[in-house]
Amino acid sequence: MLEPQVKADAFLDARYYLNRQHRTLAEGVEGWLVNMEELLACWPPWHDFSGLLTKRERQRWCDYQTIVDDGLRARSFLFGRSVLRLLLADRLEVSPDQVPLTRDAHGKPQLENSCLHFNLSHSGEWLWLVISSLGPVGADVECLLTCEPVTEALIEMVASPEEQRTLRQAPASKRDIVFLRLWVLKETYLKAIGSGLLQDPRLLKINDDNTISHIYKFNNPLCSQIAFIQTDSCIVAWAQL
Repeated sequence: MLEPQVKADAFLDARYYLNRQHRTLAEGVEGWLVNMEELLACWPPWHDFSGLLTKRERQRWCDYQTIVDDGLRARSFLFGRSVLRLLLADRLEVSPDQVPLTRDAHGKPQLENSCLHFNLSHSGEWLWLVISSLGPVGADVECLLTCEPVTEALIEMVASPEEQRTLRQAPASKRDIVFLRLWVLKETYLKAIGSGLLQDPRLLKINDDNTISHIYKFNNPLCSQIAFIQTDSCIVAWAQL
């Protein structure tokens, strides 16, 4: 159970904000691109906000507060997990404390005994959440304002040999965006299959139509749908297996 119990009507302004960030990505697939600064402006006091977390989640939030990163990791966990519980509770028609969050063998959060799948990502002040009723999904967001310049080491760590050649030939002014497109699509796919970076991203290739193919044959399924969206502040991607 959640400690302390939070009154649902305390979050009406936050729910209104989240409804305005809703995107229909495909039939059965929904997304929310949330700015934490905007969310904080319409959210109840912090003690009410943390009340949406379970006792174990609140301990993780407290542990994150000891990390010296301007509080970003703690805030991302607190906001991300609370938003997730609110939105899943609406779809499951239960209270946030009854949302049965567990983890799979790879540590990926999931719902217990439910046909709903979700994935959450954060970067800078942005949260990107995707919920699907069709099967496993992946999501990734990268904040354009806080991204580090692309280095040769990053290119060699992420890109396939063909993609490395493309990146090296790209104008310097466009190289970062081309790399981020590769990165978010690969990261999204790897999160959808549940492996994360345990699988080498260099063994995946992003095609001109933004689909993904394997350089070598794997047992992992390919995506039925994958796409990315670029805004002035960030770039996001989602993948549906």
